[in-house]
Amino acid sequence: MTRPCTGVQTSALWNGAPAHRLRWSIVQYIALISVIGALTVLGCGGGSNKFSGVTHDDLANRAFTFPTGAAAILSKAPCGPQDQGPCGLGLPQGQAFTFQFGNFGGTSTAPARLDSNGSTASGTVTLAFNAVSGKTVTTCIFQFTQSTFPANSGPQAGSQFTSNPCEFDHDHSTMRLTPAPGETEVSAPFVAIPTTNAAFILTSGVAAAGSYSVVELTSRFVFKDISPGGVDSAVAVGSDARARFFNGRVYVINGLGVDNIQVLDPQQGFTIAATNGTLLVDSGSDPQDIAFINTTKAYVSRLHSARLLIINPITLTRLGELDLSSLTKLNDSDGSPDPAFMLVHNGLVYVILRHIDFNTLVEVANGEVVVIDPTNDRILTKLQLHAKNPESELQFSPTLNRILVSSVGNLAGANGGLNDGGIDAINPDTNTVDPQFVVDEATMGGDITAFALSSRIQGFAVVHGANATYSLVTFNPSTGQRLHNIVGPLNVPLSHVAINSRNEVYLAVADTHTSTPGLRIFDAITESEITTTPLNVGVLPPAFILFIE
Repeated sequence: MTRPCTGVQTSALWNGAPAHRLRWSIVQYIALISVIGALTVLGCGGGSNKFSGVTHDDLANRAFTFPTGAAAILSKAPCGPQDQGPCGLGLPQGQAFTFQFGNFGGTSTAPARLDSNGSTASGTVTLAFNAVSGKTVTTCIFQFTQSTFPANSGPQAGSQFTSNPCEFDHDHSTMRLTPAPGETEVSAPFVAIPTTNAAFILTSGVAAAGSYSVVELTSRFVFKDISPGGVDSAVAVGSDARARFFNGRVYVINGLGVDNIQVLDPQQGFTIAATNGTLLVDSGSDPQDIAFINTTKAYVSRLHSARLLIINPITLTRLGELDLSSLTKLNDSDGSPDPAFMLVHNGLVYVILRHIDFNTLVEVANGEVVVIDPTNDRILTKLQLHAKNPESELQFSPTLNRILVSSVGNLAGANGGLNDGGIDAINPDTNTVDPQFVVDEATMGGDITAFALSSRIQGFAVVHGANATYSLVTFNPSTGQRLHNIVGPLNVPLSHVAINSRNEVYLAVADTHTSTPGLRIFDAITESEITTTPLNVGVLPPAFILFIE
């Protein structure tokens, strides 16, 4: 940031100096050049010539942090619709803030978000271009429509802020705001939204609408709430959603109440693909997962439909259906075996069948996994699991050569919270279920709702235990032993756990009762926590983690 600049009075170094003192050493010259260079980055002196009016490409899908905060004018209250300037952002002087910009989509307006000290204001930025003295001058007009800032601590819903001019330094990748003549604020170099080496985080609340954010894995910078239209938009993701990555794009499977699949393009800031971006999969069908066979064929499972939908994942064209109604139990009045999570392995498709009668909310039979040959859409076999209500994703462990899935049986607290579930293992060579659980509920201390394996001797599991508490626990999948308690027990949900190629464990803490829900990150090797506080990933708490590496 720059306060009103005084520049560097380099002429004073020579005024009145004897001639012999003008023969500077090379060290003195280097020192002088270093000072001038530093001030150039900060927007003072000669650095001002580096700035020019911002364009759409300068801002789109980038974030600019102003680490030293606002000066006197920028800290003034923002304007309302009828107010006259100069107006600021209303932030306390010196408090760091970040502007995050979305995709302009061929218009002059893009989503914009202000983050500072744990609070956010979101809305839009509009660029206005004017010709002044033969050059283009850009004005940035911010309109905030939502805000979590306390009164008198930042912009509120309905606030406006204008920077005239609004500039960009291509040499140093920085942005300069001018809230009024005599004061400028210069950012640190921008951070661009990643297209790989990222964690895609679905966030969720109790309402129908959710959102999503993207974390850059190296810096852990978070691009928050970048769902198209914002958290409350009709095109936002649902509160019950999960995601898969295929062919360079993210597929968001929105469950009951939204019932669609959205295709997001990382190259366009994770916005909905311009063509073939949304597939409706029938109202009330409750889609659960998508299994990609190749670029021309994929299956979509729907919990309330006995038929797997067959689609082209690129064009989103419907190709047909695979009928699983013959696998519905006789005592299941809803007419569906409830296909849920899926996995493609060795050319075959494995589909979880939950066997819950959703008319009575009773588990009518142990869970099963049906094995499908996608070359002819034929059911090869079905495998009975050792417990009811399989709830986790299917995961293949190459070191164990097993496909794993966790069944929770009766949920903790229901019917006495029976120790009736655990993690089953399927041998993909024989398509048989191992005779015993990999690890059971009695050993782990509750329902295993999610898990991720780091090796053949270590796994991380979310355990839903007594009194509705949640813990993160490690276990040995080769011996069935419980190892260490890492987190908890907590009185807040731990909704998902995932491990990336960097041996980092991401835990989604879905705490809606405090101001610090977010991601907790651990070193899988040492089992020690990397984060000092949960990584804030937006207005809503995290619910699902997808790594793009």
